[in-house]
Amino acid sequence: MSPWGYHHMHHFPRRFGGGPSRLVWFVLGGLTATWWAKRSEMHRALGDGQEHRFRWCSSAKYEHHHPHHQLPPPPPQQLQQQFQPPQPPQQQQQDQETSLQAQAPPPLYPQQQPQQQAPPWGFPPQPMPFGWSDRQWEEEKARMWALGQHAGDRMSDLSEATLENVLATVEALKAKVAEHKAQREAERREFQRQLDEQKKEPRHYV
Repeated sequence: MSPWGYHHMHHFPRRFGGGPSRLVWFVLGGLTATWWAKRSEMHRALGDGQEHRFRWCSSAKYEHHHPHHQLPPPPPQQLQQQFQPPQPPQQQQQDQETSLQAQAPPPLYPQQQPQQQAPPWGFPPQPMPFGWSDRQWEEEKARMWALGQHAGDRMSDLSEATLENVLATVEALKAKVAEHKAQREAERREFQRQLDEQKKEPRHYV
């Protein structure tokens, strides 16, 4: 007989009757939580660009049988070398040097021409501008020398003309000074003559 009474005896087996259903629900809840966590982690990895970490195992087998990235075909030069007959060592070395020269990139700057020797009696020549040849440099030097000579002649002409103008001005001033001096001398003589005449005349007293 049940300690809780007769009316509790028919409820006692039902307490253990719901055990399997609870276990099933517990397993389903665990699987759902695991799937949700994996799904969230995969979405986070997709956002960070690490989707290659979550590929399925079958993708590796698929890539093994169907690779996405195939190796590029060998260059035609390598194919030609494979099908060519064997050559002597000297010919192979020449071909290798020719291929290296063809594959080498062009120089960034052209080779500079050898500098001219400095004359023993003067300063060393100045380096030529970039891209100029010897003929252009000689023509430029001749043109500059002609301009300097013309400027020197022009300055000497201006100096001579200026000197002549100065001399003419000085001569004109000297002529004016001499004229002014002669005029003052004539005035002084006239004044002296009038004084002498006054002295010679007798005075009349009234």
